[in-house]
Amino acid sequence: MQPSSRVTVRFAFASLCLLATAPAFSQTQLATLTGAVSDSSGAVIAGATINVANQNTGIAQQTVTNESGVYTANALIPGPYAVTVDMRGFRSQRILVTVETGQKRRLDISLELGEVAEAVEVRATPAALAQETAEIGDTVSSKEVQNIPLKGRSIYDLLALSAGVVSGGADPSNQNFSSQVSINGSRTGNNAFLIEGALAQSHVSGNADRPPSPEYVDEFKLLASTYSAQYGRTSGGTIIVHYKSGTQQYHGSLYEFYRSNVLTANSWQNNARNVKRPVFVTNHFGGTLGGPIPGLGKKMFFFFGAEQRPQTSPVTRIATIPDPALRTGDFSSSPVVINDPLASRPFPNNTIPSSRLDPAAQKLLQLFPAPNSTGTFNPAFGIRTSNWVRSGSQRLDTTDLVTRLDYKPGNKDALFVTIARIKFDRRDSVPTFDNVLNNAEGPEDSASRRYTLGYTHFFSPGWSNQFQAALLRFPLLIAPTIRDFDITRELGIQRKIGTTLPTISIAGGFGAYGNSQLFHWVHQPIHASNTMNYLKGRHSLVFGTQFYRNYFWYYGSDRPFSGNYNFNGEISGLGAAGRDNPINSLADLQLGAVKTALLHVNQIPITASTETSRCSSMTIGRPRSGSR
Repeated sequence: MQPSSRVTVRFAFASLCLLATAPAFSQTQLATLTGAVSDSSGAVIAGATINVANQNTGIAQQTVTNESGVYTANALIPGPYAVTVDMRGFRSQRILVTVETGQKRRLDISLELGEVAEAVEVRATPAALAQETAEIGDTVSSKEVQNIPLKGRSIYDLLALSAGVVSGGADPSNQNFSSQVSINGSRTGNNAFLIEGALAQSHVSGNADRPPSPEYVDEFKLLASTYSAQYGRTSGGTIIVHYKSGTQQYHGSLYEFYRSNVLTANSWQNNARNVKRPVFVTNHFGGTLGGPIPGLGKKMFFFFGAEQRPQTSPVTRIATIPDPALRTGDFSSSPVVINDPLASRPFPNNTIPSSRLDPAAQKLLQLFPAPNSTGTFNPAFGIRTSNWVRSGSQRLDTTDLVTRLDYKPGNKDALFVTIARIKFDRRDSVPTFDNVLNNAEGPEDSASRRYTLGYTHFFSPGWSNQFQAALLRFPLLIAPTIRDFDITRELGIQRKIGTTLPTISIAGGFGAYGNSQLFHWVHQPIHASNTMNYLKGRHSLVFGTQFYRNYFWYYGSDRPFSGNYNFNGEISGLGAAGRDNPINSLADLQLGAVKTALLHVNQIPITASTETSRCSSMTIGRPRSGSR
């Protein structure tokens, strides 16, 4: 399989923003702390030393105020910090502050006259109005992620708690939930999901990759509207997920969430049909460990998490199958008239003669089991619907691994690397039938891998560069339950495509039988960005570029790979009178009278595209509180 050559290029226009400082244009989960240092009279203080130390790791970033008294600390890992300000002739001041995922926080500092040895410690409180950005959104902390019950242990469940978010009734534990979320009235599927600053979703369907375990998430942020141009790829909202990091001390956890089958009630459908309760067991267990890497002077930290999520869930298959008498061509019990298409008149006794029965159709009908449920009688056609019920349990296994490394060799450089892998297997799926007539989806196998690298270099206190690159590889395979069925040998059908039964569609209520769906794709987006921050006086210049390369290999289809034979009742019904009538449709099958035969040409592949964005912004002056 080779990616196609279709290429699309998108350019973003430069923007002029009246903000006190501007963030990096990479879609980063890292935070920025900025502000101005002045004395008690309001006069700016140039040359003050600012030390921003992470209280979890002890790693510090040092800068100084410029000639306008302004400072900026970029590429901060979200978390608690101690900001220490030193200047000769003034009391040293130590401020405790917390920065959140992707936050641009302003912290103005006023120093008092005195000796440096005289230290003042204060705790910063969040401003009532964010001065550095007009964005509207919510930040969900690690504590909230841990303490709020989550169905299916999906962090995206918490999106429904934010104002303006509508899910349309979709189940948050479902993989497709992310594509059903509308934020502030935007179309579903138009949201961006970022993990560690890298896009983590299909660019075709809008579905996010499977969410990481809540045990790995430090916090995540929802940007609902009026956010910075750096997140301008989408018309909806942007969700940013940030992993936990290692700290100065070793910390770990072991956990298990278990849902027993003992307290699970049977469904009312099963009770109505006297079907026993299937097995429903969920078991999530794993562990985490983080801390410093020995021998590196507490300059490198690691975090590792592993989780296994085996789940056995109930599945009920309901189908309508022909009664035994109907399979022989005897429709005398039905009020629907079966016509001889050759003579244009009804068959005697409403029964198709054995000499007119198609041999392939008879062999196919012999594959149907006997009805196991009374179903519902339909007097208009003289048949029973939903007369086949099968209940059972299918196994879903998910393995979730993540590793994060943070390294800061000195005051000039900072580096982080994350590697994540989520493997999903759906095995032992409950088939509708135990033979080639099965129309349930086959086993599913996927194993997504995500690699992210971030590197920041500080050339001077007011000049820094941030580079980030990411690779996501998401393969998915869904195959038919029965792949080897020779329809020429088994049924006598001479024309065939593929190695299994074409889908046989009997209109009017019987449905479609057989599943030749072969679905195989590999989604592999590559993302790189580079951003330069330059602070001159009260002016902050930020410019950079983003590059996306979306590879999407696609083999197979969600349509029947071996084709489709359609019987709609128009042949034995002599036209529109029999169209979509289940009795006439079944009679058409037995006569071998195919209305339409379709073969879907599968695309190999469908797309590969490149997207480039060049962005820049300029900040002029210092605004008044709340102004732009």
